[in-house]
Amino acid sequence: MSGVQGSFGARRHRVTLMAEQSSAGAGARLIRSTPIIADVWAEVETVALGVAERADAQAISGKATFRTAYKSSYKAARLAEWRGVRYRLENFRLEGVDRRTIAFDGVSIQ
Repeated sequence: MSGVQGSFGARRHRVTLMAEQSSAGAGARLIRSTPIIADVWAEVETVALGVAERADAQAISGKATFRTAYKSSYKAARLAEWRGVRYRLENFRLEGVDRRTIAFDGVSIQ
């Protein structure tokens, strides 16, 4: 086996992509839900932005880029969850010559 890692080998992290929906509940209260779009295998790159001291723990805020195989339904993703941390997805872009990879940039939610 050669030392070259294929594109699928880099996608070793399980990430949950979620949409964000709002609806009117009882008394016209706004109810937000986050239905799951898909659980995907993704390549993840992270950057830590800082550490916030809280009474119960330290909260690390950071950015992450998630790359996975493209599927049109993934464009509706607004949130991602990886290793128990939720990320607000700021944008997406199609990558590669054949545009078969979708990349999301996200910021962790405290």
